[in-house]
Amino acid sequence: MREFSARPYFRLPFAYDRVAGNYLVIELGMSYKDIRHILKKALAEACTEIENSERAGNIFITSFGDMSVEDVSRLTDLNLKQAELAKQREYSETVHIEGDKRSTNIVLNHIQQNGLEYSFGGRFYEVTGGNDKGKAIKVLNELFRLNFGNIHTFGLGDSENDYSMLETVDSPILVQRPGNKWHKMRLRNPSYVRGVGPEGFSRAVTDIILPME
Repeated sequence: MREFSARPYFRLPFAYDRVAGNYLVIELGMSYKDIRHILKKALAEACTEIENSERAGNIFITSFGDMSVEDVSRLTDLNLKQAELAKQREYSETVHIEGDKRSTNIVLNHIQQNGLEYSFGGRFYEVTGGNDKGKAIKVLNELFRLNFGNIHTFGLGDSENDYSMLETVDSPILVQRPGNKWHKMRLRNPSYVRGVGPEGFSRAVTDIILPME
């Protein structure tokens, strides 16, 4: 995961890892190439264990990096342009797992044993290496406070992979998931907004964030 800062944006200097165009980039995690390499090993180990287990069932595993744009579009219901963007990963890989609970847990255990991390977004697992949304928010919070003083942060999310971000911000906001339900999270004074996906995110901005300006 990386955070961007246009060169003239912050007046105080800060440590960064590389320059990309007009941006100073702070890299917080393992590169996509390295994640893919380790993930391939972890999945091979998991499949071997599943094959040798009498109690594990069949499982199907695929990653966005192994799929065509058309395949991603069909799996996610995104249009082709959106699917193409979804495949453009730099610090994480999206994994789709279909199988029984025991087999799925074997896969997830091998991912962790190989030094990677994962979070579940409702349909897919996001595999990362040493980074998450919460770390990115902490870095941004520090930079903004150093340069601009007191700030108030909002975070919008709807699933498990948003937790690290939502627990870090001042005002966490949960929007509904399919089925008009909110994902259960232990957060400090969260706000709950009706509406699934983009509808909920838009309502959170207009009903909660904008009135506080």
